[in-house]
Amino acid sequence: MDKHNNIDDTNLKGMPKQHPFGTESDYFSKLNERIIDRVNEFEELKDLAPTLNQIPKYNPFSVPADYFESLPTEVQNKIAAHKTTTKWTDWLVLLLKPSFSVPVLSVLLITFVGIKNIDKIGEQTAIVQDSYSIYDELEHIDESILIEEVVNNTNDQITADTEIEEYLIENEIEEIN
Repeated sequence: MDKHNNIDDTNLKGMPKQHPFGTESDYFSKLNERIIDRVNEFEELKDLAPTLNQIPKYNPFSVPADYFESLPTEVQNKIAAHKTTTKWTDWLVLLLKPSFSVPVLSVLLITFVGIKNIDKIGEQTAIVQDSYSIYDELEHIDESILIEEVVNNTNDQITADTEIEEYLIENEIEEIN
């Protein structure tokens, strides 16, 4: 038994060994009789339902002559006829619709408020900068603090100069002129 399919040999033993889609041996010889029998059944239907028989028999799904050749031009003509110019009243109606006017007005309002607030912030910083003076800061500093700072800076400068000289001497670097 094959592992990939579920056909069991015991199930196949009872089946006939001919092709299942074949036709009977006398199929074509009896075909003419069968067609005539079907036509006769329709003749009997005429007698049983005369109203049904009076309904005209035609294909309602037929296409007019040259339909597909003329279809593109007809569609284009209808589209061109449907196009209209936009009037100013149409634009006015569009502007008054809430779906358009509410977002536009809210963006304009936010922009206007933002610009006004930016100007106020700029004015406040200008006022703060104008009122700031270095002389006001110097009034609170004691002279002794200033003297200490100057002395420390000069000492730092002297130590920095001596460190540079020592470095140059240690590395035997001569003065370049």
